[in-house]
Amino acid sequence: MIRLKIATIYVRVVDQFNYYIGRVMMYGIFALMWPVIAKRAFTTPPFWMLEVAYSCVIGAGRGMS
Repeated sequence: MIRLKIATIYVRVVDQFNYYIGRVMMYGIFALMWPVIAKRAFTTPPFWMLEVAYSCVIGAGRGMS
């Protein structure tokens, strides 16, 4: 009975942690992609933004597994 309660608490804590990390990564990727979206205002596209965004996505995927 106690093990089940501990497991339930652990799952809820990990779920909340993953939710907040996912939100941070989502908004971070949007912030990184903003110059790519607004590249019409600049003459040169920021190539390094895609590299950083891909690294964040891969890092988030590895962190969630």
